[in-house]
Amino acid sequence: MVKKGITKMNKGFFGHLWLAGCVAALLTTNAWAVVDAAFTMQIVDVSGSPPANPKEITVEAGDVFTVRFFLDGWDTEELTGYIVSLAQGTLHNGGPAPLILAYQDCVTNADCFASTQVSNCMDGICTNGLTCNVALQNCTDSSACVAVDPDLCDCYASLYVDEARTNYVFKDRGAFVLNDCTSPTAQQDILRMGAAILAPGVTDTGAAKYVGTMIFEVPEGAGGDFTIALHQDPVYTALKDPDGFDIEPLDRSDYLTIHAGSIPCAMVSSDPPNCAIDARQPTSLDGVTNFTWNSIELTLTCPTSGLTAANFNVSETPAALDPPVIISATSDGGNVIDLVFNRRIRLNKWTCVAIAGDASEKVCVGALPADVDESVTSDVDDIGALIASLNAGDTEPDYSLDINRDGNVGPADILRVIDLLNGAGAFDPWLGEYIGDFTGPKQCPTAP
Repeated sequence: MVKKGITKMNKGFFGHLWLAGCVAALLTTNAWAVVDAAFTMQIVDVSGSPPANPKEITVEAGDVFTVRFFLDGWDTEELTGYIVSLAQGTLHNGGPAPLILAYQDCVTNADCFASTQVSNCMDGICTNGLTCNVALQNCTDSSACVAVDPDLCDCYASLYVDEARTNYVFKDRGAFVLNDCTSPTAQQDILRMGAAILAPGVTDTGAAKYVGTMIFEVPEGAGGDFTIALHQDPVYTALKDPDGFDIEPLDRSDYLTIHAGSIPCAMVSSDPPNCAIDARQPTSLDGVTNFTWNSIELTLTCPTSGLTAANFNVSETPAALDPPVIISATSDGGNVIDLVFNRRIRLNKWTCVAIAGDASEKVCVGALPADVDESVTSDVDDIGALIASLNAGDTEPDYSLDINRDGNVGPADILRVIDLLNGAGAFDPWLGEYIGDFTGPKQCPTAP
């Protein structure tokens, strides 16, 4: 015999499912029962067709798939309520885009699945989860719904309990249904469905019973494998008996596998950042040692393990026949890769790194001594820009402010800007110099 847990009814979302008659019962004595309950999930439709395997599917961007949730095995216990939730972050896989609920515009009752009229359409609160009464609420104004995102008003058309299904666990019991796809926890993928009835509860018939539906969409940019899993915490996935106690043990281990193809590789950020200009002195004071950048760190949307120099192209603008060559590509094991060039980048040029095969995914960096304000031209305005930055207490980015490369930002850097503009010592004069050529645009090739 397995003793039921004596945890009182969870507060918050599930707590007020039992306010209409179960509060006093929370103090009653717990009982003993043999239980082996389990929540399960099945994929029942993929873009209009039933899948060959209800537990594992292959999809592509634009596909919509429907998941139904079931419950069985609560034995001789009387079930008066349940809540079932997805695990936090389960719709994410580290790629550029997560799986999402398939948002559906709800304007009339017909938009609320007219055949059953059961979805909780938030463009007008669905009365008792049965009809969509658009007169009650107009979600064209986000303040009338959840201020997080007006589009979330429509997510309830894709997260609902179909009380008209003949195998619904609380069929014809007048269940109070409360779903959640708009709260802060829902934004973390903890999508929840629940329902409750008054005593007496429903006993197990030995057959799996329907408890809810979620409809998901595969957005552009989604790729890789996703594992849709249930939340393991009884606060979010639980069964309740007439006394308000948890029915345990409860198997919450079920999951679904979604194959969405390869993760698209795109640029997220770089260090130095896109369009950065190194305004510092280009060489040592004697002109012997070159100091410009000779590497770039990229953060991508795809895993970088296994990527090599061959996965990237390097070019210069204005064009040159011998742009830098990548001699090493080192992954951090995640989405970051460090590329080292065979030489330092040239002055008066943009050095650009692109993902091979996709020229649109590119970042560019340049080197122009004294160009403090990154105007792509070195002039007297850069002196004022550096003074303003010092007065404001700015210390970053160092490539725009630490002009003498001594590790500190201060008045000495103003003098070094003047030296660079005038060509003092071993420096060439940079006054009036720019990145570009006589005919091309004097701006970063990848500027927003």
